[in-house]
Amino acid sequence: TPESSQEEEYVFFQERYRDAERSRKIPFPHALPYPKKPVYHMDMSAPSDEEIYEYIKSRRNKSAPGPDGIQFIIFKKCPDIRKVLGVVVRRIFSENRIPSADRTAVKGMVKFSYANF
Repeated sequence: TPESSQEEEYVFFQERYRDAERSRKIPFPHALPYPKKPVYHMDMSAPSDEEIYEYIKSRRNKSAPGPDGIQFIIFKKCPDIRKVLGVVVRRIFSENRIPSADRTAVKGMVKFSYANF
């Protein structure tokens, strides 16, 4: 356990990790050259279920794709969850925006054991 209080820790970090010039406007660097136009067209179509699955298969089992902490193995072993993921991803692409309900992560506890796989 820490030997300092929560208030002392807050003050410590406030004093050391702050930017006094945070609100200062930085001028646009006009001397920088503009980037060249892209040579290749970027495919902006929604990924297929197969493309999503191929990406998921390429990830490590215990790594998590986002702040929700859900590990890739769940998506690898549960095809129904992958289908839901595909629906969400296609919705994001078709509406060209992330729905407000999906901008926050909700973490729930799921009883899980690797022994079942």
